[in-house]
Amino acid sequence: MVSDVLYFLHNSVQTQDGEMIMTNAVNEENTELKSEENEYKLRITAGLLQLFCGAFGIGRFYIGYKTYAILQILFSLLTCGVGGVLWGFVDGVMILTGVVHYDGKGKQLV
Repeated sequence: MVSDVLYFLHNSVQTQDGEMIMTNAVNEENTELKSEENEYKLRITAGLLQLFCGAFGIGRFYIGYKTYAILQILFSLLTCGVGGVLWGFVDGVMILTGVVHYDGKGKQLV
């Protein structure tokens, strides 16, 4: 019982209203946010997605370039798939060879 009270006091903070809340919930939320911030996209995954599903812009969606992905889909529809496949192939090779360095959030592809 005493250990429970000590645990609560050690892992709690007082709000401006004077209410005591546990900090574990706050820490778990912050950890989730930090893990999303540190998420890196893999160059090999983006390149292979673009090579095999390039007409649909899947590789570009993966790395966060939604505008390019939508343009690839539209171009693919307008050219009956031929233009989208060619664009996807060239784009996939560019991603795999390192011409595309960053994802849509400005983080380097690894």
